[in-house]
Amino acid sequence: MNLIRCLFVCVAVTPAAFGGSVVTSFQAPGATVTGLAAGDDLLWVLDPDLEVIFGLEVSGSDYTIVEIIDTQLSEPDNLAYAQGTLYYTQQGSSVIHSVSADGSARDSMDVSSLGLSSISGLGYENHNFGGNACMYVLDDVQEKVFNIYPLDDFSSIEEIADTGLLPQFFDVAGSGENSQVWIACGSEEDNFQLWDSSGELWGFSVPEAPMVTEIAQDEIMYPMEFMWFYDQTYNTILLVYYGMSVEGATWGRIKSTFFF
Repeated sequence: MNLIRCLFVCVAVTPAAFGGSVVTSFQAPGATVTGLAAGDDLLWVLDPDLEVIFGLEVSGSDYTIVEIIDTQLSEPDNLAYAQGTLYYTQQGSSVIHSVSADGSARDSMDVSSLGLSSISGLGYENHNFGGNACMYVLDDVQEKVFNIYPLDDFSSIEEIADTGLLPQFFDVAGSGENSQVWIACGSEEDNFQLWDSSGELWGFSVPEAPMVTEIAQDEIMYPMEFMWFYDQTYNTILLVYYGMSVEGATWGRIKSTFFF
């Protein structure tokens, strides 16, 4: 499976505003989810009740739990994967905790010195190899998205988007473009929105996911075509295709077969 994923390259396509098609979906491994991330050929799921991060090996609509990592926090929240490391926070905190994907090494860093108040979303830009792209942070007190960099130093910060006009915002993910981010907007009419410093650029909703609270950019699949969603209403995790509008559902499923 991993070899096939590595050999396949998605063609970059500008998405058309037709909505999204669900490629696959399944129930979350626990009762709720407060963080999603993808990397190391696994989908990572943060369970705040069990206080663990599950590493799922996904195949179609089935999955196998192959990793369970103790967060060592009472209210773990938010999740991102970057270069073999998982990053997460405690609810309402400005401290970013990290653990290696095999659970062997841990660290933490308080980023309040950058002016961050309360982190409510994390997302690493896996597909942007230029500029200062690194860790996107959604601050729910300032109602803004920031980019903090470099990785594991987090000494610099730049504002990416002002979400003050959004009534709901829960998580952030990279888009594969400089200074553009996807935002999970809960039950908004467009509950998945692309933003930059000028405001909303594009958005859509998926009927199967009426309350999108967590999103994750896949490390392999092109981020202007595929995204992982968590729907709080049905406690489901979905892989959504929103690329080429012509026969979107069929084309998305055909492309996704190269990944599963």
